[in-house]
Amino acid sequence: MFTRIILGFVAYQLAFKSRQCLARTQEHLRQNPSKGVKQCNDGISQWLKEYVPFYELLRMNVNEKSTEEVPTDAVKQAMEVIPDWLKEYVAWHSEQRKKINDPSTKFLTVTCYKDHKCAGVSDRIRPMPYYVLLAFKLQRVLFVKWQKFELEDFLVPPAGGIDWRLPKELSIGENRNFEIERGHYNIWDDDDEFVKNTKHLTIGWVPDVYSGFQKEYFSTKEGSNGCYSDVMDLLFEPSTPVAAAITETMKKLDLVPKQYSTVHYRAPDFVPYPKDMGSLEKRTPDQSRKDEISNAISCAVHISHNKNIYFTSSDNDFVEYVLEESPFAKSPTVDIKGVTGYFRYHSDNPTHSFDWEASDPSVLYPVFVDLWIMKNSKCVAFTKLGFGRLGSRLNGDDCSVNALGETCPSLLSKR
Repeated sequence: MFTRIILGFVAYQLAFKSRQCLARTQEHLRQNPSKGVKQCNDGISQWLKEYVPFYELLRMNVNEKSTEEVPTDAVKQAMEVIPDWLKEYVAWHSEQRKKINDPSTKFLTVTCYKDHKCAGVSDRIRPMPYYVLLAFKLQRVLFVKWQKFELEDFLVPPAGGIDWRLPKELSIGENRNFEIERGHYNIWDDDDEFVKNTKHLTIGWVPDVYSGFQKEYFSTKEGSNGCYSDVMDLLFEPSTPVAAAITETMKKLDLVPKQYSTVHYRAPDFVPYPKDMGSLEKRTPDQSRKDEISNAISCAVHISHNKNIYFTSSDNDFVEYVLEESPFAKSPTVDIKGVTGYFRYHSDNPTHSFDWEASDPSVLYPVFVDLWIMKNSKCVAFTKLGFGRLGSRLNGDDCSVNALGETCPSLLSKR
């Protein structure tokens, strides 16, 4: 119950953080006007105007290092339930960050290079509990460094948690220096000289291996699902502009934390050419996908006993279909909401020949808004691949369903 009460204040806390940043930097913006986000036919600029008020003002604070000493409520709650080894690592990591130049301090950085495949946001973020365990076992300070936009553009370390931001005096070079073999992830048991002696170990992403280490390292007295969401609360909170977008989206759609459920449908990936933006053909789901969507929505209502649904997808056209054309559009059995009007980019390959350095990270803000709306929901129904599953785990995994693996009582039969 206490956890639910804490989570109920999420929207308020996000809004309060945004207002604080506005107050700190308003005068600075007046004196230093920016050029703004490059206009494009993808709908992102219009989305920013509607869902991220004062975007140019808020983005100034994205990489601002927090001076706040008091741990956030989410961090305090997490520290009460995580296992002792993790409590020990949180304290140790904080102290070791102060000893960056000490010859005995060693580092482990999870990397994403702009010229290499990194996988999508979910695949990069979902294994984070494993990376924390790996850093603990190897007695290394954990960092994360992305070059396909900075992770700090979207998520930042919370006060009192694990500050994973790579210090400026450290570099990840042009390629990672160590590969973790698939199927062998407890490398701390190996007597590998390179792993033991290399000062700065840089690695790429690994598959979702949390379940393989959950029972031994992430169990809690609070429940059978482990402490995945608590570990993530120690690592991440939304950056200022993303927090503002989450708050504004939930406000506009009248989404109250824990009083709605989320359905995420993974559509087929599509990578456009920049020149074609604004003239893309509409991609309406075929009948088999319509049936999958219908079942996912029915599952969300069935497990949550709540007809308030936030529907999202990796394809804007699928969201439009559900909100405007599907049998649920005007159904009294479900109150379904969502956001349309912009192109939903894949986070590892937004367009052909995408220029990461010349582009604005706001094109990926909706990805993280969706993740945190799932986190704040009562239940999550997801389909294939890992994005919806990540949202479910951030939520606590207490109420979730893989809608491709289960057939739920159809809402349409009640019409």
